[in-house]
Amino acid sequence: MKKAAASLLATGLLFASFGPNAAFAAQEEEQNVIVIFDEKVDKKAIAQAEGEIDQTFKQLPIASVTLPADEVKELKQDKDVVRVEKDITVHASADTLDWGIGATNVPVSWNAGFTGRGVKIAVVDTGVAAHPDLAVAGGASFVSYTTSYQDDNGHGTHVAGIIGAESNGFGTKGVAPDADVYAVKSLEKSGSGSLSSILAGIDWAITNKMDIINLSLGTQTNSAAFQALVDKAYASGILVVAAAGNDGSASGTDDTVDYPARYDSAIAVGAVDSSLKRTSFSSTGSTVEIAAPGQSIVSTYLNNGYARMSGTSMAAPYVSGELALLKQANPTADAVRLRTILKDTSKDLGTAGRDSWFGYGFMQAPASAAPQAAQTAPAVSTVVSSLTASTTFIAGKPQDTKAVQLTAVRADGSKVDITEAAQWKTANSKVATVNRGIITIQNYGKTTVSGLYGGKTVNITVDASVRSLSVSTKRVAGKPGTVQKVAVTALLSSGQRADVTPLVTWKVLNQKVANVSGGVVSISQYGRTYAAPSFMGKTVNILIESKK
Repeated sequence: MKKAAASLLATGLLFASFGPNAAFAAQEEEQNVIVIFDEKVDKKAIAQAEGEIDQTFKQLPIASVTLPADEVKELKQDKDVVRVEKDITVHASADTLDWGIGATNVPVSWNAGFTGRGVKIAVVDTGVAAHPDLAVAGGASFVSYTTSYQDDNGHGTHVAGIIGAESNGFGTKGVAPDADVYAVKSLEKSGSGSLSSILAGIDWAITNKMDIINLSLGTQTNSAAFQALVDKAYASGILVVAAAGNDGSASGTDDTVDYPARYDSAIAVGAVDSSLKRTSFSSTGSTVEIAAPGQSIVSTYLNNGYARMSGTSMAAPYVSGELALLKQANPTADAVRLRTILKDTSKDLGTAGRDSWFGYGFMQAPASAAPQAAQTAPAVSTVVSSLTASTTFIAGKPQDTKAVQLTAVRADGSKVDITEAAQWKTANSKVATVNRGIITIQNYGKTTVSGLYGGKTVNITVDASVRSLSVSTKRVAGKPGTVQKVAVTALLSSGQRADVTPLVTWKVLNQKVANVSGGVVSISQYGRTYAAPSFMGKTVNILIESKK
């Protein structure tokens, strides 16, 4: 996370100063926006708004679009558009570590034979420069001015070296020197990039089946599209590691964690110095999950060189490297399990248990595969007074996923993450299923998912119910033999719309006049009747008439 090449040593972080619902400036002739559609990208709607599609994504119905500023409001009103967001600017931030390798127990892990071999890590950043200490396995570029993933800033090369600088007898050595590092260029030469280019990088990582995504970047602006794609990555079995941000204060009392680190599906990484003290710049807040070396880190840089930099941008790749070691050491463990091991094996710092400065503690590389006893969350040694969930309400449509974290609150006030150890149940598996806290909506309807632990239960409402139905036309007219298709759209409780034409049940008042099959109305003879499509308890009427 870095301001720009000209401010290499700055510890601050520039963020987008506008939110997703900010007013679009009247004096701007064109706007770059992110458009989230309900089911699929509607190219016709964008064309009607005089827009041009810059990019679409394979994983979700999202498009980055350039269009006239005065057309944005109209596009928002389209029935197939869920949300329109300004294409915000996301920045990298770094300033100015050899000590980190020893402090995190990495040499012991190497001696045990764990070097990250076979693990695929996408570094979504400014790219990675050619360097004798780095072997890039592949990559892609999503910035506007080049198709090359070569780094023209330095930040991405530094991050990549922390993860995977090779063990070749010179230079520096990364945490996981045998991991397969992929360069995904989503930030420009300035160290900043559009949200759409970051989304494209994450989309590429999911499509190409990465094991880990490193995001040493952030913004203080939330984005539904950003969260949806990070959630999608985690639900796909990918570990998403994100820098917590460099907006910390000396007191550390504020909640300043960036997005995407703030999302439940991402691992938020804070920074410490060689004395294992929180660096004053490291962002703080309840979503910080782990701490790692982030002060004066030496790693690879441009022009075959090396540089010393600081920031949570440096701490994040330390964790990505450790997760590669953990994955090699525990080859059958999934992303949820590896995340639990990361927490369980950390060295507690600061206030006992999880805190807003260090999360669960300072990362420690594995000396061996996790023992069987570590396959569950830490035992709650005192009475569990209550359970809390990261969310108790999920609204969406079929195939949406959401990761929910479950926390046990002990009688003494301390907290333990027991997401994996809890017993999970769903009241209706046809509507939603749950696997160790990851909830997947399977069908339309409403149900409850429950997490149980220590005699306590917490309930999460999953709502994919239908508010109302609408049809593409409420009147079909013509002569006998006329055939017309009618589309039926459901408005869901989440505000999303879905085409449910193939799912509805049709009733026709007078089948001598007309019949309906699969949404296709066929007029048989002159007369007048009504057709009524019904779905999930909702009905709408359509007039059918044929006059001589």
